[in-house]
Amino acid sequence: MDRDFQRFYLNAFPQYLEEDVLAVLNYLQSYSTKFHSKHTYQVFVKQDVIHLPVRTYFKLPNNPQFSNFPIIQQKILCCIYTRHHDGFIRQTMLERLLNCPLDDFIIPYVFQLLGEYVQEILLSIAPFINVENQTHFAEFILENPKYFRTTESRIVSYWNEYYRHKQNKYFKDYIGAKILEKLRSLVQNHAHDLNKIH
Repeated sequence: MDRDFQRFYLNAFPQYLEEDVLAVLNYLQSYSTKFHSKHTYQVFVKQDVIHLPVRTYFKLPNNPQFSNFPIIQQKILCCIYTRHHDGFIRQTMLERLLNCPLDDFIIPYVFQLLGEYVQEILLSIAPFINVENQTHFAEFILENPKYFRTTESRIVSYWNEYYRHKQNKYFKDYIGAKILEKLRSLVQNHAHDLNKIH
């Protein structure tokens, strides 16, 4: 396996997942294209530094259900494909992820999609930003305040560019605005719960 290829994707997940990520990469080698973006977004997950790929260019495997993989490896594979250059594939893999219990390492991949322009993806994510997943989202935001502010700016920018002159004249009516409101509420509730504990 190409060492740069291996290092790039190992850096995209917490260290404790190394063995599972390597298993997924062994599988993905045959679906790799010659072109790879080396650009990443840096975030923190439980103090681990994670470098999310900006875009991936893997061909879609013949078995898109990945049913022979252990569940943790299925999740890793879906995470990688949420960074795919094809928006339809991003949404398909996101929806598979959201049908599983959310792990901490999944949150950055879900979160990154909030700052992109595909409204249908935001509509898929919105129901999962809830009290049940409060800790995952709130802790990620608190650990990555600068990244959260960048995501807020992107949501506003894409609304202004693509949706303001269509069905969402007012930002408050846009699904991205509603998601931001829910996220801020989750953070406030989480902080309140922590204060009660202490």
